[in-house]
Amino acid sequence: MAEFIHDIKILSNMLVIRFAENESFLNVIKTHITKNFSSTMKLRYSTFIFHRDNESLRRKIFLNWINNLYQRNPEREDTNVLQKMLANERLTICIQVLPKNKIIESIKIFSYFLGSRILFRGVESNNQFFSFVKTAFRHSSVKIKHDGVNLYLDIGETDASVVERVRRLFEQKISIVGKNHILIFSQNDFNSFFTKLTAQHKRYSYFGHNYQNYSNNHKSINDEIDSMADSKRLGNSLNILGCAASEDISTIKKKYFILAKEYHPDMHHGKDKDAIRILTDKFIQIKNAYDFIVEIKSNCREVA
Repeated sequence: MAEFIHDIKILSNMLVIRFAENESFLNVIKTHITKNFSSTMKLRYSTFIFHRDNESLRRKIFLNWINNLYQRNPEREDTNVLQKMLANERLTICIQVLPKNKIIESIKIFSYFLGSRILFRGVESNNQFFSFVKTAFRHSSVKIKHDGVNLYLDIGETDASVVERVRRLFEQKISIVGKNHILIFSQNDFNSFFTKLTAQHKRYSYFGHNYQNYSNNHKSINDEIDSMADSKRLGNSLNILGCAASEDISTIKKKYFILAKEYHPDMHHGKDKDAIRILTDKFIQIKNAYDFIVEIKSNCREVA
């Protein structure tokens, strides 16, 4: 009869004992309730036993009997259920019948924490759980391997997303295709693993933060060096054109055209190659100086 007791729940105002639907067993329960309790109420799927002081002993005997049936199942994990029920024996007792199509099958998956790896044993051909885990860690650095018997999660490098996904996986109720998947694991082992995982994430974040600061500082230094170089180049360019920094673009352009006409090689036909080469170099120097000044002025860059 142990397999007919689905679970026992203690709520704030009610003690709920849920049974799987079985006609012969339910007849035994109904007979017992009718014979021993005077204050009851029957609904389609539930029977309520209300508290009466003169029936307190009968309630305790009934709860002891329920506990004996409940504990016959070796898979039961709560060994203190009797003490909990007796401590709340004054609550209304609800005998609830679960139709077979309402009972959710539970699948136990044993979880182990090995270094930076999580091992799920008992998965075997459970492709639904495998797909669930793959979905839970998609777009992350976690590597997932299923060898047909066990499922492995190699955490590797961690970030805030991975830490949060691991936490959710072991805290949430996993219901897949009408089946509850219960992760069985040592809470101490999980706490130790999760602490290391969080510390690793913080360490990566710390290095990442410092690297970002270094990059920003390095960029600032480079910007400053570039600014100094631009300032020096601007001074040289202004000297080449014979201009002052305060002059506007139109004035600088006029001076540029005068110098460009003076040093353009096409304006000096008949001169020897050495002279043409010197004039060409000077013209290029003037052209580059003018282009740089226009660029600086156009971008409104401040020069110290």
